[in-house]
Amino acid sequence: MFKAREYYIVYNQKPENKKRSRELQKIYRQQPEVKQKHNEYSKEYYLKNKEKIKNYQKNYQESNKQNINQKRRQTYNTNIEYKKRKQEQYNTYLHTKKGKMAIAKRNNKRKRNLKTIILINNAFPKEINIEYHHINKLFVVPLPKITHRYINGTNKNKSHIKHNEIWIKKLYCIDVKLFLEQ
Repeated sequence: MFKAREYYIVYNQKPENKKRSRELQKIYRQQPEVKQKHNEYSKEYYLKNKEKIKNYQKNYQESNKQNINQKRRQTYNTNIEYKKRKQEQYNTYLHTKKGKMAIAKRNNKRKRNLKTIILINNAFPKEINIEYHHINKLFVVPLPKITHRYINGTNKNKSHIKHNEIWIKKLYCIDVKLFLEQ
């Protein structure tokens, strides 16, 4: 007796047959009825097995991190359109307020090995551009950009620190030296 299932299992193992069966599956899946049925099934399955899927994806990403990164680099380097699209997205992000703040944070962190904990939330209106001034290596306070950059700050130039301490005392009624001693 002819056993079709066993025959197709053996048949599909050959490379030329594998390629042909993939082509036929693609054609079959492109049919609108099949697509719709598959989408409905996928949604139902996802809703029933959310946690199982998330755990599987997490485990897969952890165990195959190098392969995933290698594939990403390869597609990024070989696909010119993809590369352009990603660069455009990144450039548009850099021009937003969040992007500018992220760049400033990154640069400050790299330069001086500073961490950022915002001590006081921004109390200024949106029209006023603000920058965060480090009162030590950990805490930052928002100051208007004009005030913060009035005197340029370097490690040698202590007048920048003194100038901003005066303004912090005026704006927030906080004596920085007393705060840091406690």
